[in-house]
Amino acid sequence: MEKVISDTKEAISFLETKLGLGVTNVACLKGGEWSTAFEYTLNNKAFVVRFGQHVDDYRRDEIASGYSSVSLPIPKILEVGKAFSGYYAISEKAFGVMLDDISGEEIGSVLPSLFDAIKSASIVDLSNRRGFGIWESDGNAPFNTWSEALKFALTDSPSRRTFGWRDKLSSYPHSLEVFNLGYTKFIDLVKVCPNVKNLIHSDLLNRNVIVRDNKVSAIIDWGCSMYGDYLYDVAWLIYNWPSYSKWKDIDIVSKAKEYFVNNDLTETDFDNRIECYLLHIGLDAMAYNAFKERKEELEVNTNRIMELVPNTTQN
Repeated sequence: MEKVISDTKEAISFLETKLGLGVTNVACLKGGEWSTAFEYTLNNKAFVVRFGQHVDDYRRDEIASGYSSVSLPIPKILEVGKAFSGYYAISEKAFGVMLDDISGEEIGSVLPSLFDAIKSASIVDLSNRRGFGIWESDGNAPFNTWSEALKFALTDSPSRRTFGWRDKLSSYPHSLEVFNLGYTKFIDLVKVCPNVKNLIHSDLLNRNVIVRDNKVSAIIDWGCSMYGDYLYDVAWLIYNWPSYSKWKDIDIVSKAKEYFVNNDLTETDFDNRIECYLLHIGLDAMAYNAFKERKEELEVNTNRIMELVPNTTQN
């Protein structure tokens, strides 16, 4: 990622020029693959400013904040504009700790609230929105069906930020072979996935969920948000769960089934849909890490796909 801003001093200069000398407590925040974020205080109120190259991400946050509710809390975007060589977005600051940082004991208490947020997103009224897949800054998505959107996400299209990943992946023959086998199984499973249009966050970890008093206090960064089957968000948690060893005592699959299947929600084809989305998430991660030339992460995701696809062998 080409950074729009290099350090905290630049952020302070920008904020003081824009908002005046009353800006205090400016500090850089962790996380952010496509943006650099800073918290600050103005008139005894806390805010966050982000700087990045992709204004569409901030416009998505702006639209998503309109869907905020008690069980789906999304900070309000106050302003979006140009800054330095890119763009900035100012939002309200949410208080709490990042989901990624909570303990194994705490995660069990937080999960019901997180599942509530996923379910609340699934019933957001999207009747005035068109299409499926990652939606644009106008609130509409480009694909006619959910399966079409999923398939496109695994193509090496010039229209995507990660264009060129396929050539880079070919430098790792074993990973390429596993990718192709995983893709074949994904194509078979995607046939059972319903063509439903729910609001999906698509990155409910990676410091995008804030927790306070064992409840979700904010869900931020809707830059990867999609329209499609909301169980994709459930699969996202399941796929990434092994990365958090402190949560190993919580059976995330059983917890998800208990909430989304046994809690009078009558979900159909839960297992097949989840398996399909697990494959999709892993394959997309392989493509992304190949693009970023992150060999270790590519290997981790290659191994995850091998667990999901029979007849693959260790290199």
